[in-house]
Amino acid sequence: MRQVVADPEGRYRIPQVPSGELRFRASVEHTMGVATMLQALDGRELRHDVVLDRGASIEGRVIGPDGEGIAGWQVIASPNGGGHGHDAITGGDGRFAMPGVEPGEYSVDARPEQGLSRWTPSVTVTPGGAPFELRALATDRDGARITGTLADREGRPIVHASARLRLDRDPSGETSMTEIDDAQGRFEIGPLPPGRYALAVQLGEHGWLDTGVHDAAPGSTVDLGRIVPPAPGRLAIRLRTPKGESVEPLDVAVHDAAGNGPSSFTREADGIWRSPPLPPGRYQLRAWGERFAPLRTEVVVVAERESLADLAIAAATAVTFALRKPPGIEGRWTATAYFALREVQGAYLDGRMLTIDTTEEFVLTRGLAPGRYGFELRATDGPQHRGEFEVAVGTAAQRVEIAVRSAR
Repeated sequence: MRQVVADPEGRYRIPQVPSGELRFRASVEHTMGVATMLQALDGRELRHDVVLDRGASIEGRVIGPDGEGIAGWQVIASPNGGGHGHDAITGGDGRFAMPGVEPGEYSVDARPEQGLSRWTPSVTVTPGGAPFELRALATDRDGARITGTLADREGRPIVHASARLRLDRDPSGETSMTEIDDAQGRFEIGPLPPGRYALAVQLGEHGWLDTGVHDAAPGSTVDLGRIVPPAPGRLAIRLRTPKGESVEPLDVAVHDAAGNGPSSFTREADGIWRSPPLPPGRYQLRAWGERFAPLRTEVVVVAERESLADLAIAAATAVTFALRKPPGIEGRWTATAYFALREVQGAYLDGRMLTIDTTEEFVLTRGLAPGRYGFELRATDGPQHRGEFEVAVGTAAQRVEIAVRSAR
């Protein structure tokens, strides 16, 4: 794959294009991309003009119970048919706008950047429609609570744990993390916006325990009673390559069927990766590294047993992401940014915080299998960046350049 950036007048040139049928795609930030197939002839220049549709926008205002605008809230628009969403932060009067949104129906709600003390009901909108209002709930009247008690199999209170709560309709979105530190193992989460919630509890050496889905009505208390973890088991993973090559460095982790985790593995002296104690059940295992294609497979944990699995992991294309210094910055470029990588029409592969300190460009490398991927970059001192790229079969190394824009 070859990538170029158009000049300020929109002109682009891709040199040394092989003859034959080619897949061409063009996109720009906040603009819908277009893709087509082109036929290149040996020795001839191919001209292809592109017209990009800037899409529509979702606009509105977040207001409190008193009708006043709320500043600094995150507004999230999620496609009802699945896929990549959009977000924005409300201004001083509570107004927000998301430009360049693809056609379709979106569920939109707003939330504080920290905490769940208030929330708005979700509404369904279509890009290009009239601005609308999202009204936040009043916690004293509408807030719900979830309570329970944690104990081990001998009946002793579990006094140190973590509870993770999320809306059931948003399985990838963590909404609240609560530390449980009570001498009797009791906990209370709330007040919460009414809704249907999935609750998982991390019980130290017992791993993540999924408590199921719970309906929280306005002003109600959902008491889960006594929660006792089952006897745990362990996973042991032996990884190899088809050629018997070394498989380090490599990260191995699992999530349970409800998406709780990750629970990370440790490689021991015998070369086997072992998990911490985990509740019995089915898990999705992932292994990844700079030199290997991401491996995903299902594994099963059996109570009071160590289950051994032999797995093969393939070498991958080493994709180097080069973040170019924004224009207008003299000398060193220092910043903090969040970088996420996902499969197009698929799940996120990983996300990481980057500490940037360079004079020209910041580079990181990731091993990827052939396929189409998307990235997202959010710098603390600049705008959000999104893009897509393709890893071709048989490619040993690839470079993806990201022209980081300045906040000014």
